[in-house]
Amino acid sequence: MGHDVPKPRTAPPRGRERNINDPKKEQRKQAELRQVLAEQEDFLRTLVPQVVQQVLEAEMEEAVGAEKGERTPNRLGYRSGYYPRTLLTRVGKLELRVPQ
Repeated sequence: MGHDVPKPRTAPPRGRERNINDPKKEQRKQAELRQVLAEQEDFLRTLVPQVVQQVLEAEMEEAVGAEKGERTPNRLGYRSGYYPRTLLTRVGKLELRVPQ
């Protein structure tokens, strides 16, 4: 009746563990992160206007029923050039040419 439950074994301590981060290492990590984010932002600044412009063109082609300058029997209307429009986004101001 006197069953002894064996105690779990614990590993011997392996020296002192450091919980304090190296400040220079943290500064390098932060600098690398800032650089990556800046590169992504630059990438998005060039990509977003191109994508939005392509979407505007595709919407106009769908509405008219033909591509710019294309003559088809299914054409529903005509295009009359572009007008400028500024769009404010997280990546900055986009100067767009909206088809009409």
